[in-house]
Amino acid sequence: MGIKTLIMILASLSFSVSALADMHDGEKKPFSITGDFAGSLSFYDSENHSSAPVQNPNNNHDDFSVDLVEIDLEKNWSKSKLHLSIGYGTTANGVAGVNTLALSPATNTVNLMNAYYHMHTSYGLGFSFGKFESPVGHETYNHMDNSQYTRSYGFNLAPFFSTGVNVNYAQEMWSVGLIASNGSGRSVDGRDNNKTMALVVDVDPMDNLHVDLNYVTGTEGQTGSTPTALNTHQINILDLSVAYMINEMFDVAVNYIDHGQKASTGVNIKENKATSVAAYVNANLGMFGLGLRYEQFTYDNGAFLYNGLATALAVPGPVATNGTDNSISSITLAAKAEIDQNAMVVLEYRMDTADDKGTFTEKDGTTATDAFNTLTLGMMYRF
Repeated sequence: MGIKTLIMILASLSFSVSALADMHDGEKKPFSITGDFAGSLSFYDSENHSSAPVQNPNNNHDDFSVDLVEIDLEKNWSKSKLHLSIGYGTTANGVAGVNTLALSPATNTVNLMNAYYHMHTSYGLGFSFGKFESPVGHETYNHMDNSQYTRSYGFNLAPFFSTGVNVNYAQEMWSVGLIASNGSGRSVDGRDNNKTMALVVDVDPMDNLHVDLNYVTGTEGQTGSTPTALNTHQINILDLSVAYMINEMFDVAVNYIDHGQKASTGVNIKENKATSVAAYVNANLGMFGLGLRYEQFTYDNGAFLYNGLATALAVPGPVATNGTDNSISSITLAAKAEIDQNAMVVLEYRMDTADDKGTFTEKDGTTATDAFNTLTLGMMYRF
């Protein structure tokens, strides 16, 4: 091998290595795997009765429940990332199971939670494509990221996920985004009239103060077991959250969400409304924490909870007793303790009280009552 040939080979290798180095120069974080686990033991004063969706939806009085097992895979490259996650358990099925055709899959199924590509530019413009958790609403499906283990009624008035595209522009103190998605956050939706649009605005007007203003509009389909069994509803959702961190120990928040829906067919069509106003006060005491939530939930009889408009998700209460509307007050107090670096236990007491006596039932499943209590012991772990 001549010296000129050797020089040419070394020069080529040097050029190749330099080119690859330029390609990888923007990579900031390696491939990562994270996950969450949440399980609970719940006691209902209505015991095993489960006819009211909120009273005891899983019929799991005095039972251990695996609520969420989620695995997240993420690859960052330059200014973009690919995020994939799958979930299992009652919570995962409740928020992601609506993506199936019948909206009522078996509890023990593996659900696609997130699957999206995101890119952010140095000019403040970014976009996401795929299925991602909706920014609309104050609470999230992940138990560890909420102040309480159980969720508010308002959580069910906003989309859990969006499948589509999110284009946003952000500056230091504010950001605005536009989301176009399939109805109900479905991963695949062959119903062309089942689409929603969302305007998402985040503002940080001062230190420790954060304001979210979101608006969703479009059409949703009342479910059937076949694609032809579809009665579309016009959906309009207004969501406003204000959160303020008083200091490192205390923070407060208020969330207001107004959800209106109007069927496209039927007799005496009117818009059914559901409204939630929730106030949060949280205390962070190092390894311990306290979270108090008070919610006032008002709804018209016949209104559906948002995700999928399935009959099984209708708000509680029989038509004959509740008349045209109803109101439920809910107080939830949760105490958390960190037992390890990544593990936490929570003890929660919740009391729900309705204006109409027929909203809930006693232990026999038939005697009407206007209140019920829930005691939950939860265990959460994140890695």
